[in-house]
Amino acid sequence: MSIFSNSTSGKICINNFRVNLNTNQALDPCLDFTSIPQNRQHKWMNKLIGFIKFSYKISLISTIVETIAKNWLEKKQISIEKPNSIKEHSLNQKPDSQNMKHRVVFVANKEIFMKHITGKTHPEAPQRVEAIENSLRQANIMKNENTIKPRRATIDEISLCHDKRYQKELEKQIINLQEYESLDSDFDTSNCKVTNVPGDFKISFDTLETSQYAAGAPLTAIEYILDEKNNTSRAFCIVRPPGHHAHEHTGSGFCVFNNVAIAAKHLTKNLGFKRVLIVDWDAHHGDGTQKLTESDGRIFYFSTHKDTSTGFYPGPHWGSANDTGGNEQRSVLNCPVYGSKDQCRKKILEAFHNQLVPAMEQFKPDFVLISCGFDAHENDSLVGLGLKDEDYKELTNTCINIAEKHAKGRIVSVLEGGYNLDAISGAAIAHARALS
Repeated sequence: MSIFSNSTSGKICINNFRVNLNTNQALDPCLDFTSIPQNRQHKWMNKLIGFIKFSYKISLISTIVETIAKNWLEKKQISIEKPNSIKEHSLNQKPDSQNMKHRVVFVANKEIFMKHITGKTHPEAPQRVEAIENSLRQANIMKNENTIKPRRATIDEISLCHDKRYQKELEKQIINLQEYESLDSDFDTSNCKVTNVPGDFKISFDTLETSQYAAGAPLTAIEYILDEKNNTSRAFCIVRPPGHHAHEHTGSGFCVFNNVAIAAKHLTKNLGFKRVLIVDWDAHHGDGTQKLTESDGRIFYFSTHKDTSTGFYPGPHWGSANDTGGNEQRSVLNCPVYGSKDQCRKKILEAFHNQLVPAMEQFKPDFVLISCGFDAHENDSLVGLGLKDEDYKELTNTCINIAEKHAKGRIVSVLEGGYNLDAISGAAIAHARALS
């Protein structure tokens, strides 16, 4: 609505407004102002202007209400016609689509996990996670949209497996640390120690923080999988330091906190899961994992590893086939292998098919965790048990089949050992493709 003045005729004209102020009858849109007595013209002018202002406000409010109503109706129509419309996603959120079911999510942050410095010639090097991440991205398996960052595990969560005094002692050591001690230290395989020692590496300023994130990564994965809107049942956590040698009161081997054991205890104690399977195909026996879980019949520990009876780490008192755990359920199944690489490879594959699968028909896990070491690869620089890239696909598929049958497909895999960068890259691609 607009107003203009006609100076020659003495009329005030109002576009789109045709009403007589005295009679409420329709009239010409131009009002003859000169017909009003002189002494009353200012009163009529004030009334006219006031009415015009009031009408303008009513018109404005009406327009706003109409716009809001149209927008609401449009949204309502869209929600009815497209209930599964695509939503926006952040780096930490996967698309909510039925087509994404069972696609793997990666829990990774190499900027964090490369901060733990073990020594310039140490095999558990920061470049391990970098090599795996780079190879998975180059293979177009790992992308921003299926990658999330881990959170730090809390003191209470880590205390599910580790004494708080151990955590405090580690913190104290780091406070007093001189960084050059880590940067200049050398690694000698002949110095590998027995169990229950601080660990076969020098710590750095960021060791504690990095280890807290490594312990928090599988917890992040579990939370993500259990959130139904993510529509994902599998995760691969690309972390370091590894964890399966760590014990309640100390780190051991290359491990600080037992990442997988913490995740298993979190599932049973905090989330109420009744049966959790841990599959450990690292070349070394996970002495820390077995010790932390063997008294809990809700957790089943299965391990293929190089025979320790001749003194191979962690020593002859761990990993025997006769060691079935400290509970009535006998929830430990150790499958040590020995012989040539070809013989070891054959025995590992047979153990999965002939021992793990039948055992899970009885145990029926409702969640599967994998201690995913790649040091049984035929080209590993520290051990090597003859496994090829395609074998890791087969081992993964065996775990997937168990999870699909008993655990609603839920699998969280957590990186352990593996020290040849080319070998772990190829094995990780095979593992991730199977999970995908």
